[in-house]
Amino acid sequence: MKKITVYLLFLLFVLFIGLFAVSSTNAQISNIKVLDNYSCYSDSVGFLVVVAEIQNIGSNTISSVMIGGTLTLSDGSQTETIANAWVTNLIPQQKAPVYLEFSPPDSLGWGESTFSKVDFQIFNANPTSEYLYSDVVVVSDQGIVAKDGTFWVEGTIKNTGNKDAKDVRVVATFFNAQGQVTGVGYTSQLTPNPIEPSQTTSFKVGAFDVNQTAVLADQKIDHYTLMVQVTGTVLQGTAPAIPQTPTPGPILTENPTSANNPNQPQTINPTNTYIAIVVVVAIVIIVAIFLIKKIPTKLSTKPKTPKPTKK
Repeated sequence: MKKITVYLLFLLFVLFIGLFAVSSTNAQISNIKVLDNYSCYSDSVGFLVVVAEIQNIGSNTISSVMIGGTLTLSDGSQTETIANAWVTNLIPQQKAPVYLEFSPPDSLGWGESTFSKVDFQIFNANPTSEYLYSDVVVVSDQGIVAKDGTFWVEGTIKNTGNKDAKDVRVVATFFNAQGQVTGVGYTSQLTPNPIEPSQTTSFKVGAFDVNQTAVLADQKIDHYTLMVQVTGTVLQGTAPAIPQTPTPGPILTENPTSANNPNQPQTINPTNTYIAIVVVVAIVIIVAIFLIKKIPTKLSTKPKTPKPTKK
């Protein structure tokens, strides 16, 4: 009898803890908002991709966010997927991109099916007392449309604080002229690692799947935002204010006439080239003369031609 009582008390304790955890998590889930500026496109391998933005509208930092998406097609059928938002330790009022992939219903792909709406659900949003080191900032950036249609952002970041910045990445969200999310992308871990105080390094981040020479006009990238994630340097306490992203410059096409294009090939001055060639030829001639003088002269071994004899 005593054992049964102990078991019942233990189960009640577990249920109480579980209910407390669920209510706490649900309270944080309500503080994650999926913004209504999402869009949808087909990628190169046949998946239907939804790109969106989330925002932490609460007062606590959220360690990670897991999002589910239910895609309703024009024929009424539905398909579901789940993914993590591209952010760690989302501080209050901060935004981050979301990339949801929906596989085709069969081997024939999506066919003529079109989606009518997307419903989002937040599955995980745990609060944390930690935040990421935020003193690595973007000091310059430039959007460039490459010849193959890829949209790249090239720029420089700087560690303006007094700590080493470990495992730094740059996450980009791309928008059309109407403010809809049309693409997302992120860099691999930047080098050097760590980035020391006052040190700078360059980055290059592209928009996944979105070929600017092939997309419709309402999917063309007009502007973007950048988020620096220093995932290897985690601090405790109250998170600082969101670092400001500089206003991006005008978007360039690859190899423009502007000298500020980082992809523009260097030009070579022909006068300098001719001078270099003359100098090289002169050096070769001098070395050849010196070597010839050092070679000893050999005796000729050619036989003498005998004189004809008189008869």
